[in-house]
Amino acid sequence: MSETPAAAWDAAIEGLRPLRSLALITHVRPDGDAYGSLIALGLALEDQGKRVSLYCEDGMIDRYRFLPGAEKVQRPPQQAPDADALIAVDCAAAKRLGAACQHWAIRPWLNIDHHESNERFGAINIVDPHRPATGELLFELFRRAGWPVTPAIADNLFVAISTDTGSFRYRNTTARTFEVAAELSRLGARIADLSLACYGSFPLRRTRLLKETLQDLTLDCGDRLAFYRITQEMYARTGARPEDTEGMIENIISTEGVDLAIVFEERKNGTVKMSFRSKGAVNVNEVARRFGGGGHPQAAGAELPGSIANVQEQVLPAARAALGAGAAPSDQR
Repeated sequence: MSETPAAAWDAAIEGLRPLRSLALITHVRPDGDAYGSLIALGLALEDQGKRVSLYCEDGMIDRYRFLPGAEKVQRPPQQAPDADALIAVDCAAAKRLGAACQHWAIRPWLNIDHHESNERFGAINIVDPHRPATGELLFELFRRAGWPVTPAIADNLFVAISTDTGSFRYRNTTARTFEVAAELSRLGARIADLSLACYGSFPLRRTRLLKETLQDLTLDCGDRLAFYRITQEMYARTGARPEDTEGMIENIISTEGVDLAIVFEERKNGTVKMSFRSKGAVNVNEVARRFGGGGHPQAAGAELPGSIANVQEQVLPAARAALGAGAAPSDQR
């Protein structure tokens, strides 16, 4: 269904009015925008008298348990939930809603997202890649619908926006983003407390893992390309969890001279998850899409079967080509 954003918002608002029960779901390996948007929309719909279920294949991870309403997030059941409609939040592809969802008879009616690579898999798609976070899209939706933004909703939306903009540092941050953040503060968002919870309360196991990844760091292409591995052995030694890796790549891409950073993470299912970051010299969404992934021009991901060594053999030449460099051997630094 192809619609302008305004038409999609209007269709979603009108379509929601008669519905009594809704199932909301976000993507696997969720981040702050995924959780914050999922919970904010759930709380807003509950305020409208709807019966709402919130799902994420990972459940609620420790890092975001401080969010108001975090206890509402549950793992999806194997059987489709009894709901009038399914809403996908902050997810670019239906397959990333998780394994259980793929077998449900109910399919996404509403798809709310901001990824450039979104596949428009909903009957109604509110997709705007110019927005830095799904949380900002939801704020506009609530305003259009005339729904109140309570302090709990404001907390969740602020975390969604703050985390997906790198605390308002990324190029996709706009004047409107700051306006929305200011309005959320006026509506009760606890800016200092939320920022401390997001950026100043990492577990020690994450620091141990970060130390190991920095020891593994490789630089090449004249130090413009940086990459490192995260293996299952690293997880075992440090006690870290996959959820702890969120944001770790920023320690690398923030290095002066580095234009492209990649993390190769070994998963238990025999695949390698890749995270790509760029400062703008490379559109990493295009790189990720070559390997079945996607995301944003400066932040994207993909996943391939095989060992880290085999996956690196496939991906690193493409990364070097994107930087305009050859496939010269890398230098360990």
